[in-house]
Amino acid sequence: MSFSFKVFVPDISNKARELAEKFGYRPYMIERYYSMFGVEETLEFLTINESISPLAIRINSLKTDPQTVANSLRMKGYQLTPSEQIPYAYIIEQDAKSEEILQKSSTSPEYQQHGFERDHDTLKELEWGRPSYLEEDYLIDEEKRQDIKSSQHLREKQIATLGSTNEYLMGYYYIQDLASMFPSYYLSPQPDDFIVDMCAAPGGKTTHLAQIMENQGHIFALDNNKKRIKSLIYNVRRCGIMNTTVLLLDASSTHKQGFHPNKILLDAPCTGEGLIRDDSARKTNKTPTDITGMMRKQHSLLHSAVKSIKPGGRIMYSTCSIAPEENEFVIQKVLDSNPDIEIVSVNDEWGLPGYINVFGMDLSEDLLKARRLFPHIHNTIGFFYCLLQKRK
Repeated sequence: MSFSFKVFVPDISNKARELAEKFGYRPYMIERYYSMFGVEETLEFLTINESISPLAIRINSLKTDPQTVANSLRMKGYQLTPSEQIPYAYIIEQDAKSEEILQKSSTSPEYQQHGFERDHDTLKELEWGRPSYLEEDYLIDEEKRQDIKSSQHLREKQIATLGSTNEYLMGYYYIQDLASMFPSYYLSPQPDDFIVDMCAAPGGKTTHLAQIMENQGHIFALDNNKKRIKSLIYNVRRCGIMNTTVLLLDASSTHKQGFHPNKILLDAPCTGEGLIRDDSARKTNKTPTDITGMMRKQHSLLHSAVKSIKPGGRIMYSTCSIAPEENEFVIQKVLDSNPDIEIVSVNDEWGLPGYINVFGMDLSEDLLKARRLFPHIHNTIGFFYCLLQKRK
């Protein structure tokens, strides 16, 4: 079996064109969804993508305990629901009462007293949470779209407020989508591990790894973007991380640096097709050519990880794209060229298995061990992750 960097571009039906016009997508995307989900489920997927997202936070146990922070935020007016998947994660509920707590200004003394400086670009780099379900039989009309815009504006204000509390500035929690907590969690880092986080900025997964490791062992956090690495440094500092070295480095050259970690986290750059609920521009701002380019980059990064990892070591690969070409196909290409690499099961019965037959391609049955999260099924962003191991 051999994969080329080729994207599935189907013939487009009139029905796909109609839905593309109604929901504001490129027509080829709708036809691809038909192949992935079927007609009925595609409608569910498109509909949920018109909704807003709930926020999620991860309590930083290096500095405090979940109950203390949860109680403190509840006293400020937030409604928190514990996650059933991550023990120190909470979903922030949104309702009309949220307006009351949005009157707090980010220029308050509480924001400034600890000396943390964040410019507009830094704020944009922070990882936020994502969406809640639509009500049944939801119809996308202009009035409802205006309601969505209003709710999105409310959420943006709530994000700004959550990022300006005393608890946030002290590093007691990280604003992070629930799905993006899974790669660090299921990589299962240990206190004596040496881990490389290959595309680390803005720091959500790096700080999560350090938290699980109890600030022991060592993490090399890499990123090649000078602007984003500032956010990484800020979050490492804010969260009290002591076991991490931040490096301005192109992760595709990891294998040339002499690093031989026993674990690698590769949250690869991607088209972000799973983020449509959070950013509607992603309905139209990517083309098949963009997917092809990302496939090449992702394979280059994963290839470097495979060459770097110690025998017996593990690599967690993840993206916030739902495109099979950026996920299962990249994994399959690595499996084909590296017989010493295998897929390892994770203890996650919540996510769906990876695809083993999609777009007319038969893939390794081991990809059933990978995991997918979908907005219309899991109430998260679209997400993929797969744990790999190099045989000893």
